[in-house]
Amino acid sequence: ISCVCTHISCVCTHISCVCTHISCVCTHISCVCTHISCVCTHISCVCTRISLIHTCIYCMYVPAEGLGLTNMDYYYYLNQSGTYSVDDMDDSKDFQEVLHAMDVIGISSEDQGNIFTIIAGILHLGNISFVEQANYAIPEDDGFLQFPSYLLAVDTARLREKLISRVMESRWGGKSESVDVKLNVEQAAFTRDALSKALYSRLFDYLVTSVNKAMATKTEQINIGILDIYGFEIFLKNGFEQFCINFVNEKLQQIFIELTLKAEQEEYVQEGIKWTPIDYFNNRIVCDLIESKRPPGVVSIMDDVCATMHGQSEGADLKLLQVMLY
Repeated sequence: ISCVCTHISCVCTHISCVCTHISCVCTHISCVCTHISCVCTHISCVCTRISLIHTCIYCMYVPAEGLGLTNMDYYYYLNQSGTYSVDDMDDSKDFQEVLHAMDVIGISSEDQGNIFTIIAGILHLGNISFVEQANYAIPEDDGFLQFPSYLLAVDTARLREKLISRVMESRWGGKSESVDVKLNVEQAAFTRDALSKALYSRLFDYLVTSVNKAMATKTEQINIGILDIYGFEIFLKNGFEQFCINFVNEKLQQIFIELTLKAEQEEYVQEGIKWTPIDYFNNRIVCDLIESKRPPGVVSIMDDVCATMHGQSEGADLKLLQVMLY
């Protein structure tokens, strides 16, 4: 929620810097929520920390009976770092600004309540843990399934089933067969986190769509495109999603180099224009290291390892390391 408001202010700020005498008639935001991994692994990601903690603050300032929220350190998705505040940030003030922003863009009080209900459901979902029974995962306490299923309006038994099993479909010829596959503890935890991330991502997309609808216009105007490149981030624990985010950064940087620095300077040479050459690092070697097919890059190696290793992260990690070193 706060990320959407921040993006709006950034867009308006950029426009005012470029054209100080032109008012902003409308804007359209295209977004990719790249911090989804921080929903489940709270280290130092401010954007999801704000949204999740704001839901707890919501109960302090707005009547929110039925969300079942308590102290922030109770929730697994919030207590991993032990940090619940950021210097120079007033969470209660920011929360009021978020509520005001939702009022301004036309999100009804009922929909606002549903937004916080979904985030509360994500918080409760994170508290579901698993134990091993006969080599397969089961919820450590079925009681922790009650609030998430209630808040997300799903059947408790159905939620339990989907967290500890998956359906595998096999097809041959004109026939198909479905098989229920039970998950181990690690796979069940990944499934829980994947559900949380999917809910958060769709909620984020809904908010961006709401902003775009509120700021849309049918009148054709001069368009100014602004690219907000995600910053490179290195956390104490970096997962596959963070790897993908940084890979996107490398690709964007490569496009910028190809279209701006390299292409422009080659055009200057062809036209005989005098200029001071700009030295730059061409990061194609970094992109090739990640995406190359021959020799295989990191992604190709991961594909091969994942195709042969199942349900054992330690074994997969070791196999990946051995292949890369070889």
